[in-house]
Amino acid sequence: MALDLDEWVYGKLVRYFKRSSLLAEQEMSHKVDLETIRPRLTLLARAIIGMAITIFPTEREGGYKSTNHFLPISFSAMPT
Repeated sequence: MALDLDEWVYGKLVRYFKRSSLLAEQEMSHKVDLETIRPRLTLLARAIIGMAITIFPTEREGGYKSTNHFLPISFSAMPT
């Protein structure tokens, strides 16, 4: 039994959105929020570089300016 074109397209779309929602769920399971680790990260960074730095969350681009460092609000690119 062959599928019509609209049934085939619908099936492909359902599988795509199901897969993307599963990937989003997996990503959320190992997401780290900056607010959670900011105190430890600040302490570690200050100990390594020997300067009093401040870490701020940023929506878009990270970077630094003088002793202010801008990091993403959350990070989930690594599995652990």
